[in-house]
Amino acid sequence: KAKKKVRGFKQSMTELGKSASLALGPLNGVAARVTAFSGLVGSATLKMAAFIGILVGFGGLLVAAKKTAAALDDMRKSAETVGISVAAFQELSFAASQGGLRVEEFTSAMTIFARRLGEVRNDTGEATRAFKILFGELSQIKGKNVEQALLSVADAFSRMEDPALRASLAADLFGRRGIRMIKVLEKGSEGLEAMRKKARELGIVLEDSIIAQATLTTDRLDQMGRVISV
Repeated sequence: KAKKKVRGFKQSMTELGKSASLALGPLNGVAARVTAFSGLVGSATLKMAAFIGILVGFGGLLVAAKKTAAALDDMRKSAETVGISVAAFQELSFAASQGGLRVEEFTSAMTIFARRLGEVRNDTGEATRAFKILFGELSQIKGKNVEQALLSVADAFSRMEDPALRASLAADLFGRRGIRMIKVLEKGSEGLEAMRKKARELGIVLEDSIIAQATLTTDRLDQMGRVISV
């Protein structure tokens, strides 16, 4: 029974290593640690006591790795909800964090903005007045996607001299976090691009392929957890 459990553990860890190498390797070296554990399990001299110790230690690794994979998957879902690429979401959320907004707050504000943009394309909704004040003709905003529209709004905010009107429009476009979004957008599209560039230079913008592996990795970690709990 012990040998069967070892074989199942080794097989699951091999599968986990493949996905972890893509999704988690760049973040915390999970893939390397998984490979090391797999080698230990494959040893013919492995004793049951050592095996149990590995299970206990690996349990902590599973928790940390699963949280990381789940966070990546949440990021992907948030980007899809907002309607921008995962890379753009990471860059813009970093810019937002420099303005004091948490990721979930930025996501909420951008979700409302995306909804407002969709409404104005149909000449409906609360933001029609705001877009008209900012751009004059709605045709200047209707053909733009969420990311392009955000950059245009940033440029419009940077030119505004009336802080009270700007705050009112920000609330119309981004909801109750609109005033805090002003700090993120007030330097215009150039200011946003500078912050996005900084995020890339810091290496905190992960490749789409890594994010895409998050769901697969989470599944592998669930499988690993079931093997350990047997």
